[in-house]
Amino acid sequence: MKKVLIFGLILTGLLGLLALLLYVPVWQEDARARSNRAKVYELIAVGHNLDDAEAALIDAGFELAYDEPITPTLYNDYYQQLVVVRKTEPNAFDTLAYATDCDCVPFTHQESPYVIINADLDGTITRVD
Repeated sequence: MKKVLIFGLILTGLLGLLALLLYVPVWQEDARARSNRAKVYELIAVGHNLDDAEAALIDAGFELAYDEPITPTLYNDYYQQLVVVRKTEPNAFDTLAYATDCDCVPFTHQESPYVIINADLDGTITRVD
């Protein structure tokens, strides 16, 4: 009985350590993404020109998802550009959470890898998410 209890405590401790080792990289990447997102918000804002904002972001070392802004709707009524704030690829847990549409999968990234910029057709930024 005592051996089983000791084995259970050791196993629980090892599983806890494994969980911590799996979470730490995710936490670091999410913290980096939050920091980069804050820098993007400092550089650009609603009302700025999209071309000027893209140049400022590139000068600050950010990567843009598209070479030219896209028009994501059928009606081509606005431009969209994505700023990469986290370059890491999704891990297997992120893929599982996406495929099952479940937020309860452990070890997933909580921060989006992009900041979305929307602008009207004259190039004025209307939204930064």
